Amino acid sequence: MKLRFLFVISSLLVLSQWGCKKDSSPNWIYCQECGADQWVGTYNGKGDYYKNSDSSNVVNIETRLEIEKLYGNVLSISVVAQDVYQTSFTASKDDNEYFINMPGSGKSLYLTLTQSGDQYRVTGVTKVYHWKYAADTTLVIDHRLGFEVVRSE
Repeated sequence: MKLRFLFVISSLLVLSQWGCKKDSSPNWIYCQECGADQWVGTYNGKGDYYKNSDSSNVVNIETRLEIEKLYGNVLSISVVAQDVYQTSFTASKDDNEYFINMPGSGKSLYLTLTQSGDQYRVTGVTKVYHWKYAADTTLVIDHRLGFEVVRSE
């Protein structure tokens, strides 16, 4: 009886640990006190691209984000998805928020900056769109790129 009990207990312990795996991924936190200088750099990663004209989707496309400081707190932002999409923005980063939000009449950009130790990651969405005026007004998204990129040093 004792042997059976020990076998059951040891089996339960083995099974409970079977699916456990140490999480070695970085612990990303929002960069709450990051000014314009912390955003500057070249970031590489993957994105998902959608093009409305032919309803095409490209998943896990190589994506590059370049952020340069022009002067003061003014940033030049360029987003490129390998061979299918490219857009650029100029933004003023006067606060120490962890995000950049640039709505516009024909295109928009939303970025969030997270940090893990000395690594920086940006997740974002950029869209190009137009308004379709008819009996009811509709916003039509022409291009959309959602991405996650990490700064390369």
